[in-house]
Amino acid sequence: MAVRWRSIARSVSAALSVGLVIAVAGCGPGGPPSPDGGLSFRLPGAAGATYTAGDSLVISVDSPMGSLTMNMDSEMTLDMAFEQAAGGIQVTADVAAFDASMNNPLTGRMTVDEGNVDGPLVFVVRPDGGVTVATVPSVTGGAEQLRPFLSLPYEMFPRFPRGTVATGSRWVDTVAWSGSPEEGSFASTTVYTYTLQGDTAVAGTTLLRIAATGETTLQGSMEAGGFAIEQRLAGTTSGFYLWDPAAGLLHSAELNRALEGSLRMPSMNLPAMPIRAEGPLRARLQP
Repeated sequence: MAVRWRSIARSVSAALSVGLVIAVAGCGPGGPPSPDGGLSFRLPGAAGATYTAGDSLVISVDSPMGSLTMNMDSEMTLDMAFEQAAGGIQVTADVAAFDASMNNPLTGRMTVDEGNVDGPLVFVVRPDGGVTVATVPSVTGGAEQLRPFLSLPYEMFPRFPRGTVATGSRWVDTVAWSGSPEEGSFASTTVYTYTLQGDTAVAGTTLLRIAATGETTLQGSMEAGGFAIEQRLAGTTSGFYLWDPAAGLLHSAELNRALEGSLRMPSMNLPAMPIRAEGPLRARLQP
Protein backbone atom coordinates (compact mmCIF):
# COMPACT_ATOMS: atom_id res chain seq x y z
CA MET A 1 0.00 0.00 0.00
CA ALA A 2 2.89 2.37 0.77
CA VAL A 3 4.29 1.83 -2.72
CA ARG A 4 0.91 2.55 -4.21
CA TRP A 5 0.57 5.79 -2.28
CA ARG A 6 4.05 6.88 -3.30
CA SER A 7 2.91 6.52 -6.91
CA ILE A 8 -0.21 8.52 -6.14
CA ALA A 9 1.90 11.21 -4.47
CA ARG A 10 4.10 11.49 -7.57
CA SER A 11 1.00 11.83 -9.71
CA VAL A 12 -0.52 14.48 -7.47
CA SER A 13 2.79 16.36 -7.38
CA ALA A 14 3.12 16.35 -11.16
CA ALA A 15 -0.41 17.59 -11.72
CA LEU A 16 -0.23 20.32 -9.12
CA SER A 17 3.26 21.54 -9.91
CA VAL A 18 2.50 22.00 -13.61
CA GLY A 19 -0.83 23.67 -12.93
CA LEU A 20 -0.01 25.82 -9.91
CA VAL A 21 3.43 27.31 -10.51
CA ILE A 22 2.13 30.50 -12.04
CA ALA A 23 3.76 33.85 -12.57
CA VAL A 24 7.14 32.85 -11.27
CA ALA A 25 8.70 35.85 -12.93
CA GLY A 26 5.99 38.44 -12.66
CA CYS A 27 7.87 41.06 -14.59
CA GLY A 28 8.59 42.26 -18.07
CA PRO A 29 9.00 45.26 -20.31
CA GLY A 30 6.69 48.21 -20.05
CA GLY A 31 6.40 51.33 -22.16
CA PRO A 32 6.09 55.07 -21.76
CA PRO A 33 2.66 56.67 -21.38
CA SER A 34 0.79 56.96 -24.65
CA PRO A 35 0.05 60.42 -26.07
CA ASP A 36 -3.54 60.34 -24.80
CA GLY A 37 -2.37 59.93 -21.20
CA GLY A 38 -2.94 56.18 -21.15
CA LEU A 39 -0.62 53.29 -20.37
CA SER A 40 0.71 50.82 -22.90
CA PHE A 41 3.61 48.47 -23.54
CA ARG A 42 6.00 49.89 -26.11
CA LEU A 43 9.61 49.23 -27.05
CA PRO A 44 11.68 50.04 -23.94
CA GLY A 45 14.55 52.48 -24.09
CA ALA A 46 17.01 49.65 -23.37
CA ALA A 47 17.57 46.79 -25.79
CA GLY A 48 17.58 44.32 -22.92
CA ALA A 49 17.14 43.86 -19.18
CA THR A 50 17.80 41.27 -16.48
CA TYR A 51 15.23 40.19 -13.93
CA THR A 52 15.43 37.96 -10.87
CA ALA A 53 12.37 36.24 -9.48
CA GLY A 54 11.52 34.05 -6.52
CA ASP A 55 8.45 31.90 -5.98
CA SER A 56 7.31 29.89 -2.95
CA LEU A 57 4.20 27.74 -2.92
CA VAL A 58 2.84 25.39 -0.26
CA ILE A 59 0.42 22.76 -1.58
CA SER A 60 -1.65 20.68 0.86
CA VAL A 61 -3.83 17.68 -0.04
CA ASP A 62 -6.13 15.98 2.48
CA SER A 63 -5.79 12.39 1.27
CA PRO A 64 -7.39 9.23 2.73
CA MET A 65 -4.05 8.40 4.35
CA GLY A 66 -3.67 11.82 5.94
CA SER A 67 -2.50 15.29 5.07
CA LEU A 68 0.12 15.58 2.32
CA THR A 69 2.06 18.85 2.13
CA MET A 70 4.42 19.74 -0.71
CA ASN A 71 6.74 22.74 -0.68
CA MET A 72 7.81 24.20 -4.01
CA ASP A 73 10.43 26.93 -4.33
CA SER A 74 12.21 28.48 -7.29
CA GLU A 75 14.70 31.22 -8.07
CA MET A 76 15.58 32.33 -11.57
CA THR A 77 17.43 34.96 -13.53
CA LEU A 78 16.08 35.92 -16.95
CA ASP A 79 18.10 37.85 -19.52
CA MET A 80 15.50 39.55 -21.72
CA ALA A 81 16.01 41.11 -25.14
CA PHE A 82 13.34 43.32 -26.73
CA GLU A 83 12.62 44.10 -30.36
CA GLN A 84 9.73 45.49 -32.34
CA ALA A 85 7.50 42.84 -33.89
CA ALA A 86 4.18 42.65 -35.68
CA GLY A 87 1.49 43.38 -33.12
CA GLY A 88 3.77 44.37 -30.27
CA ILE A 89 7.15 43.81 -28.64
CA GLN A 90 8.94 40.49 -28.97
CA VAL A 91 10.60 39.31 -25.77
CA THR A 92 13.34 36.68 -25.91
CA ALA A 93 14.14 35.53 -22.37
CA ASP A 94 17.22 33.36 -21.85
CA VAL A 95 17.31 31.45 -18.56
CA ALA A 96 20.68 32.52 -17.14
CA ALA A 97 20.15 30.87 -13.76
CA PHE A 98 17.49 28.53 -12.43
CA ASP A 99 17.12 26.67 -9.14
CA ALA A 100 13.85 24.90 -8.36
CA SER A 101 12.93 22.26 -5.82
CA MET A 102 9.91 20.32 -4.62
CA ASN A 103 9.83 18.61 -1.25
CA ASN A 104 7.31 15.76 -1.00
CA PRO A 105 7.12 13.75 2.27
CA LEU A 106 6.37 10.52 0.37
CA THR A 107 8.75 10.84 -2.58
CA GLY A 108 11.56 12.99 -1.20
CA ARG A 109 13.15 16.13 -2.57
CA MET A 110 13.49 16.85 -6.29
CA THR A 111 15.69 19.62 -7.65
CA VAL A 112 16.62 21.10 -11.02
CA ASP A 113 18.89 23.91 -12.15
CA GLU A 114 19.73 25.80 -15.33
CA GLY A 115 21.54 22.73 -16.65
CA ASN A 116 18.13 21.06 -16.99
CA VAL A 117 16.63 23.94 -18.98
CA ASP A 118 16.87 23.97 -22.75
CA GLY A 119 15.88 26.86 -25.01
CA PRO A 120 14.58 30.42 -24.52
CA LEU A 121 11.13 31.70 -23.72
CA VAL A 122 9.94 33.76 -26.71
CA PHE A 123 6.67 35.69 -26.88
CA VAL A 124 5.12 38.91 -28.18
CA VAL A 125 3.48 41.44 -25.84
CA ARG A 126 0.73 43.64 -27.27
CA PRO A 127 0.36 47.29 -26.17
CA ASP A 128 -2.39 46.26 -23.71
CA GLY A 129 -0.24 43.54 -22.11
CA GLY A 130 -1.79 40.59 -23.93
CA VAL A 131 0.63 37.85 -24.98
CA THR A 132 1.20 35.46 -27.89
CA VAL A 133 3.72 32.69 -27.13
CA ALA A 134 6.15 31.37 -29.74
CA THR A 135 8.43 28.98 -27.83
CA VAL A 136 8.71 27.67 -24.27
CA PRO A 137 11.85 26.18 -22.64
CA SER A 138 11.89 22.48 -21.86
CA VAL A 139 13.07 20.98 -18.57
CA THR A 140 14.84 17.61 -18.64
CA GLY A 141 16.41 15.24 -16.15
CA GLY A 142 13.26 13.51 -14.94
CA ALA A 143 11.90 16.71 -13.37
CA GLU A 144 9.66 18.06 -16.08
CA GLN A 145 7.02 19.06 -13.52
CA LEU A 146 9.37 21.67 -12.05
CA ARG A 147 8.89 24.05 -14.94
CA PRO A 148 7.14 27.38 -14.45
CA PHE A 149 7.27 28.36 -18.11
CA LEU A 150 3.86 27.09 -19.23
CA SER A 151 1.92 29.99 -17.69
CA LEU A 152 4.71 32.54 -17.23
CA PRO A 153 4.22 34.68 -20.38
CA TYR A 154 0.52 35.16 -19.67
CA GLU A 155 0.83 36.02 -16.00
CA MET A 156 3.88 38.27 -16.02
CA PHE A 157 2.22 41.47 -17.31
CA PRO A 158 -0.58 43.63 -15.95
CA ARG A 159 -3.26 44.48 -18.49
CA PHE A 160 -3.63 48.13 -19.47
CA PRO A 161 -6.87 49.92 -20.38
CA ARG A 162 -7.47 52.29 -23.25
CA GLY A 163 -7.55 56.02 -22.78
CA THR A 164 -6.46 58.30 -19.97
CA VAL A 165 -5.37 56.68 -16.72
CA ALA A 166 -5.29 58.99 -13.70
CA THR A 167 -4.45 58.24 -10.09
CA GLY A 168 -7.33 56.28 -8.60
CA SER A 169 -8.44 54.87 -11.96
CA ARG A 170 -9.68 51.27 -11.89
CA TRP A 171 -10.17 48.81 -14.71
CA VAL A 172 -11.06 45.13 -15.05
CA ASP A 173 -9.48 42.62 -17.41
CA THR A 174 -9.10 38.86 -17.71
CA VAL A 175 -5.83 36.94 -17.87
CA ALA A 176 -6.26 33.43 -19.22
CA TRP A 177 -3.91 30.71 -20.39
CA SER A 178 -4.10 27.03 -21.25
CA GLY A 179 -1.69 24.32 -22.29
CA SER A 180 -1.25 20.59 -22.81
CA PRO A 181 2.10 19.43 -21.39
CA GLU A 182 2.89 15.75 -21.80
CA GLU A 183 -0.30 13.74 -21.16
CA GLY A 184 -2.45 16.43 -19.60
CA SER A 185 -4.22 19.73 -20.09
CA PHE A 186 -4.50 22.79 -17.87
CA ALA A 187 -6.39 26.07 -18.00
CA SER A 188 -6.34 29.11 -15.74
CA THR A 189 -8.47 32.26 -15.69
CA THR A 190 -8.05 35.29 -13.43
CA VAL A 191 -10.40 38.27 -13.53
CA TYR A 192 -8.29 41.15 -12.26
CA THR A 193 -9.28 44.54 -10.93
CA TYR A 194 -6.36 46.93 -11.41
CA THR A 195 -5.99 50.27 -9.64
CA LEU A 196 -3.46 52.97 -10.44
CA GLN A 197 -2.56 54.05 -6.90
CA GLY A 198 -0.17 56.82 -7.89
CA ASP A 199 3.53 57.58 -7.72
CA THR A 200 6.06 56.04 -5.38
CA ALA A 201 9.82 56.57 -5.10
CA VAL A 202 12.34 53.72 -4.94
CA ALA A 203 16.05 54.58 -4.71
CA GLY A 204 15.36 58.02 -6.14
CA THR A 205 13.33 56.74 -9.10
CA THR A 206 9.68 57.72 -9.51
CA LEU A 207 7.53 54.68 -10.25
CA LEU A 208 3.83 54.05 -10.83
CA ARG A 209 2.21 51.64 -8.41
CA ILE A 210 -0.55 49.46 -9.86
CA ALA A 211 -2.51 47.31 -7.43
CA ALA A 212 -3.98 44.05 -8.71
CA THR A 213 -6.69 41.92 -7.10
CA GLY A 214 -8.00 38.90 -8.96
CA GLU A 215 -10.40 35.98 -8.71
CA THR A 216 -8.60 32.91 -10.04
CA THR A 217 -9.84 29.52 -11.24
CA LEU A 218 -7.53 26.68 -12.24
CA GLN A 219 -8.50 23.31 -13.62
CA GLY A 220 -6.65 20.46 -15.20
CA SER A 221 -6.45 16.77 -15.92
CA MET A 222 -3.60 14.42 -16.69
CA GLU A 223 -2.31 10.87 -16.61
CA ALA A 224 0.65 10.39 -14.26
CA GLY A 225 2.06 7.35 -12.54
CA GLY A 226 -0.66 5.21 -14.07
CA PHE A 227 -3.46 7.28 -12.54
CA ALA A 228 -5.96 9.69 -14.06
CA ILE A 229 -6.08 12.95 -12.10
CA GLU A 230 -8.58 15.80 -12.24
CA GLN A 231 -8.27 19.01 -10.27
CA ARG A 232 -10.12 22.27 -9.84
CA LEU A 233 -9.13 25.18 -7.62
CA ALA A 234 -10.38 28.72 -7.05
CA GLY A 235 -9.31 31.65 -4.94
CA THR A 236 -7.50 34.96 -5.10
CA THR A 237 -4.33 36.41 -6.59
CA SER A 238 -3.44 39.86 -5.30
CA GLY A 239 -0.51 42.23 -5.06
CA PHE A 240 1.05 45.09 -7.01
CA TYR A 241 3.31 46.11 -9.88
CA LEU A 242 5.81 48.99 -9.88
CA TRP A 243 6.29 50.40 -13.35
CA ASP A 244 9.07 52.78 -14.41
CA PRO A 245 7.56 55.03 -17.11
CA ALA A 246 10.88 56.78 -17.82
CA ALA A 247 12.76 53.54 -18.54
CA GLY A 248 9.76 51.87 -20.16
CA LEU A 249 10.27 48.80 -17.94
CA LEU A 250 8.50 47.10 -15.09
CA HIS A 251 10.61 47.69 -12.00
CA SER A 252 9.19 44.98 -9.73
CA ALA A 253 6.15 42.92 -8.86
CA GLU A 254 4.74 41.02 -5.90
CA LEU A 255 1.72 38.74 -6.03
CA ASN A 256 0.20 36.43 -3.41
CA ARG A 257 -1.95 33.43 -4.25
CA ALA A 258 -4.50 31.65 -2.04
CA LEU A 259 -6.37 28.84 -3.79
CA GLU A 260 -8.42 25.86 -2.66
CA GLY A 261 -10.46 23.18 -4.32
CA SER A 262 -10.54 19.46 -4.93
CA LEU A 263 -8.55 16.71 -6.59
CA ARG A 264 -10.14 13.55 -7.97
CA MET A 265 -8.65 10.26 -9.12
CA PRO A 266 -11.54 8.56 -10.97
CA SER A 267 -9.69 5.29 -11.61
CA MET A 268 -9.11 4.86 -7.86
CA ASN A 269 -12.80 5.33 -7.00
CA LEU A 270 -11.78 7.64 -4.15
CA PRO A 271 -13.73 10.63 -2.83
CA ALA A 272 -12.57 14.07 -3.93
CA MET A 273 -9.57 15.24 -1.91
CA PRO A 274 -9.46 18.86 -0.67
CA ILE A 275 -6.48 20.90 -1.94
CA ARG A 276 -5.04 24.19 -0.77
CA ALA A 277 -2.23 26.17 -2.41
CA GLU A 278 -0.80 29.45 -1.20
CA GLY A 279 2.36 31.49 -1.42
CA PRO A 280 4.03 34.64 -2.72
CA LEU A 281 6.06 35.44 -5.79
CA ARG A 282 8.38 38.41 -6.22
CA ALA A 283 10.34 39.77 -9.15
CA ARG A 284 12.71 42.66 -9.63
CA LEU A 285 14.62 44.42 -12.37
CA GLN A 286 18.37 44.22 -11.78
CA PRO A 287 20.49 47.39 -12.10
